Amino acid sequence: MKLSLECAADDNSTVVTGEVYAHPVDDTARPIVNMVVARNSYSALFSLPAGSWVYHFHVEGAGGQLTLTLKDLDDNATPIASKIYDTRFGYYGKVFLFAVPA
Repeated sequence: MKLSLECAADDNSTVVTGEVYAHPVDDTARPIVNMVVARNSYSALFSLPAGSWVYHFHVEGAGGQLTLTLKDLDDNATPIASKIYDTRFGYYGKVFLFAVPA
């Protein structure tokens, strides 16, 4: 499935950067998708098969509140997962769990 990860942030300098792993993740897991980067004006595009996945990421820039939304580009950009984060709880170690339907 073709996917788009979008980041809607309070500040235009906010950028999220990370990797996508199969879920659950163990200490020896290798990322399935590397360098997944998104910000207000730039969405990350990648493809994944059906299954459970996790995006491990950190936030760069001014921070504040941000929303990650994963969209199915094969189905008119239908949202399949979304979550709100806030950097007042830290910039590192962020996790976005999502499932790609069959």
